[in-house]
Amino acid sequence: MKDYVTYLETLIDLSRVAREDLPTYGSWSCFDLGVLLVKDALDGNAMTIKQVSRSLPCSESNIRRYLRVLESDGWLTIQPNPRDNRSSLVVPSGAMVDAYKRFFLRHAVAARKMTSLDSFCGNDSGHSGPADSSGSGSARPPLGSRRSANCMPDDAIA
Repeated sequence: MKDYVTYLETLIDLSRVAREDLPTYGSWSCFDLGVLLVKDALDGNAMTIKQVSRSLPCSESNIRRYLRVLESDGWLTIQPNPRDNRSSLVVPSGAMVDAYKRFFLRHAVAARKMTSLDSFCGNDSGHSGPADSSGSGSARPPLGSRRSANCMPDDAIA
């Protein structure tokens, strides 16, 4: 039971840190967007707006709305694509990359504090979440599948 409480306290703390330190605007979809952009930036790549919208479970209009707000707040820039002038590249700012790096470090530290997740879950299968009907072991659709056309709360971004 103590492991369970510690695990939940850690999740609550990480969720609070994400809301306070990252440009999520109250939406996990915006958090996913930041993770995607920072991962590509750390790999030395940049994605087009179309690639971003195809990689997240939201409509392209919501992704574009997130991008406009993130750009106006200085978290990223949208630049012409030097290889194809019909598209634009989304480039996270150094501040965005640094904020996500700090979050990832806190997440890693918290994960190290946890006991074995298998023993916490009460099995040895490595299963770490509620099962879905497909038997894949995850109730959440994988990143890149379309979950909903309206992922953003209407009041998240004015």
